[in-house]
Amino acid sequence: MQLAISASLLSLFPVKTKAYEFLDSAKLPEEIYVGGAPGTIGYWVGIVNYVRSTSSLEGLKALIESAEIACDESPRELKILIGALGDVTSGKGRDSSSE
Repeated sequence: MQLAISASLLSLFPVKTKAYEFLDSAKLPEEIYVGGAPGTIGYWVGIVNYVRSTSSLEGLKALIESAEIACDESPRELKILIGALGDVTSGKGRDSSSE
């Protein structure tokens, strides 16, 4: 799931200025995102891992919702990811014993 979120964010914000604007509006600490290369998957994996480690799945959902707001039109993959995260947080998406 986290890799899918990272790939979606990479596709939406591959340019440094747009990525930094988005991450600033998503209220991430500047030291987390400044200095990286938003045009790489590793950059976004780091961002997603940071959000996940500090605020759980709800934080990832909020990050995706921020991406929707930053885009003029909500991309289909973001809607799918939000739905999947909603299922996971409500226990519908996966059997918790398989994790």
